[in-house]
Amino acid sequence: MNLFTRLLLIFFSTGLLLFSACDRDKPGPTDRKTLSGVVVDPDDRPLSGIRITAHGKSTLTDDLGLFSLEDVEVPAGRGVVTAADPDYYAGVQGFVPSDDEVQYVRIVLMPLEVTAVLDAATGGEAVLGNGAGVELPAGGIVRENGSAYSGTVEVAVQHLDPTDADFAAMVAGGDLQAIRTDESEASLYSYGILRVEMRDPAGTELQLASGTSATIRVPVPTTMSGTAPATIPLWYLDEETGLWMEEGEATRQGNEYVGTVTHFTDWNCDVPEGTGTVKGRLLDCNNNPLSNLEINVGQGTTITDAEGYFTRRVPAGVNFTIASASNVVTFSPVNVNAVSEGATENLSTIVTSCPVYLDVTITGCSGNPQPPYYISASWSGGTTTFFSQETSFRMPVAPNTTVSIQAWDFSSNVGTATVQTGGPGSVTTADISLCAGALITPARITLNGGPFTNQEFIIVPFQIFNVSTALSTYRVSDNETDLYVLNSQGNSTGLEANGIPGKTTGTFPLDDQGTSLTFFFSGITGNDSLFYTLGDIVSGSLTLDQYGAVGGLVRGSFSAVMNGDIFNYTNQTSTPLTNISISGTFEAVRGPDE
Repeated sequence: MNLFTRLLLIFFSTGLLLFSACDRDKPGPTDRKTLSGVVVDPDDRPLSGIRITAHGKSTLTDDLGLFSLEDVEVPAGRGVVTAADPDYYAGVQGFVPSDDEVQYVRIVLMPLEVTAVLDAATGGEAVLGNGAGVELPAGGIVRENGSAYSGTVEVAVQHLDPTDADFAAMVAGGDLQAIRTDESEASLYSYGILRVEMRDPAGTELQLASGTSATIRVPVPTTMSGTAPATIPLWYLDEETGLWMEEGEATRQGNEYVGTVTHFTDWNCDVPEGTGTVKGRLLDCNNNPLSNLEINVGQGTTITDAEGYFTRRVPAGVNFTIASASNVVTFSPVNVNAVSEGATENLSTIVTSCPVYLDVTITGCSGNPQPPYYISASWSGGTTTFFSQETSFRMPVAPNTTVSIQAWDFSSNVGTATVQTGGPGSVTTADISLCAGALITPARITLNGGPFTNQEFIIVPFQIFNVSTALSTYRVSDNETDLYVLNSQGNSTGLEANGIPGKTTGTFPLDDQGTSLTFFFSGITGNDSLFYTLGDIVSGSLTLDQYGAVGGLVRGSFSAVMNGDIFNYTNQTSTPLTNISISGTFEAVRGPDE
């Protein structure tokens, strides 16, 4: 079987077929499959210890965020995998079973962060900066078993804007399929989603008391204001089926929808439509099919197959646009008129610019590596992820940029590679050796000012045999922490932070006398003779949001204004860099204390 028929990235499943709404609770045809996949956070960091459930079976993700459930009876029409953890909103992914014995699923979990702390006796509001939020009634909170609750209520609120680039990856359910109150099926066109969780200080979930209700407010995206109706149905997520269920409605008040709800999961302001289908094909500038390429289709995404074809179910009666989902290729957005319910719109071939093709070969430290492999490739302005059963494969990436690749398998073997791609249409090779070790999330750094405009840098570290290129060390005598993150191979790129107080989380000011920061790189801008250094801090701060035990992870972020210079090795001259804005995230392994 061709490689790319096996590359099943499920941000949004394609061509999803719902079983009949009237028969959805009755036994139907099933397929026995192995369900394998990965659970990551919005920054593509693998999440370990996440509870995975699917059709009566359950497991936990491993240290690399991977999971596998064998011999699962999956309904032939539509399967559902759920990922749950107290620190994250629930992840629910619906999919149409493929013909392969193994079904691959990728689930992105959103961190659950407390928006407001309220008193159950008085209720109150939990509101985000954009106005999205919830108003809770006084004395209307109970425990999940229905018993009365009094005391502190920690409320977490998250708003999903359907016009955001990551909307498709974040939406629970995976396909916006729904059941109306009359039991008929629907495809939803969303105007916004509100996620709400209530817990006591110990982390126990709370709910609204029977007979009470809360008011939710969901902003209408500016670009959708012209089509937003005066009233709109409300839909809640059934986490067991991954379907959206109709319950109540919201009224438009100015630039937001306001409605009342009697319980909390995710609430969706959506127009229900019938379902149509759109089909098309992508070819590059040399008429080669573009495989494994993610594209935006209306509010969803889909992935092209081995021959560049794609299929996507869409809400009937709604105009939509097909556009590139990353900077791998460019093509003029294709505006598609509303498809009739039950109809299929076959588009003309879409010809794109030419990407760079990356030929990847995976080997092992000893013996043969064991598939499947999870691949995550990142570059400035783009990323692609997928599973592969093959040790050699070709993937399209962006031209004239640095591509950082991580690969790992179900046996805790990891590997990285960093390559500089050439011009459009060229082919670049990358060899990745998988060895036992820890996976460290790449650092992402953005520069603005001087010669930089949103210039992004990705540093891919690596750990193997207890040696890491991203290391944090606590110096006992000085009660300070130092850390560095270096590229595992390829261009010379690195980040260093020294003099961080203590060995704990917190936010620390950056200055040249206290906590210092240095960022350096070369070989990224296409001229290997130039070496860039930023090390003179004007202002800024560094935050550690995780400080693990020895062998664990130290994770954080920073934002600063810095000065530095560009050193030219050819003529031995230096050019100053002034007032450069720098921000980023990093992760390092905590080494032994010194």
